[in-house]
Amino acid sequence: MSELLRHESPLAKWPGAVYTNQYLSFPELISFEEIMTGLKGSDITLRLMYEKVLPTVCEFVKKWELPGVPEQVTPEQFPGSADLLNWVVGVITSLVSESGETDPNSPKPPSTA
Repeated sequence: MSELLRHESPLAKWPGAVYTNQYLSFPELISFEEIMTGLKGSDITLRLMYEKVLPTVCEFVKKWELPGVPEQVTPEQFPGSADLLNWVVGVITSLVSESGETDPNSPKPPSTA
């Protein structure tokens, strides 16, 4: 897809970085939107986060460089840290909001001048 984008962790307990694609595909945008829409109005529980959010987080993050965390993480391996989960969801949310920008791989529109 695209080169990986490094996201430096601001969390003292989790120094290092995670890597994502530079932008999200339409299927990824739809998946994230469905998850976030499903969370609205819900009581956010650990079970809900584990079952709905973590699989997507683990899919979107292509590489983990955090102490004690494998390079490829599954929901079962994700550390039990709400701070870490919130930060990574914030990283993905930033990618979603940036998706309105021009896709670097899209063809240039024809000049109308």
